[in-house]
Amino acid sequence: DPVWQDRYQELLGINKLMKQQEVEVPSMRFTKNVMDAIASQHISKATIKYLNKKIIYGIAGFFFLLMTSLLVYVLLNADFSSSESSGSQIIKEYGSWDISKYMSKSIVQIIMFINVILGLVLLDRYLSSRKNKFHQEA
Repeated sequence: DPVWQDRYQELLGINKLMKQQEVEVPSMRFTKNVMDAIASQHISKATIKYLNKKIIYGIAGFFFLLMTSLLVYVLLNADFSSSESSGSQIIKEYGSWDISKYMSKSIVQIIMFINVILGLVLLDRYLSSRKNKFHQEA
């Protein structure tokens, strides 16, 4: 096929030209120069700047308010005059409002799971800030 033969001759010519020319070798300090250029660039800090602290404080405040109001509600509706030492008497007496209609066992478990996760996130933030302070001092 003449088309393929022409193509083959063209590729042979390119191959011959590549063998005739010398390959450029980079300088001995090429890698060092590139690494120095990269090191001179300003490296941005972690994504902590992208997080809005007001939102995080708002979420933490909401859950703090939720837990505080739940604690206040339980303490106000508790009957401390009972001589029974077990907590079953307090749990049985809710007054006129039956909380079991609104709070099933699965909902309470979901709320507690979310609170545990948020507690772990806050603990992680606290420990990472302490770690960062330690590394900045060293």
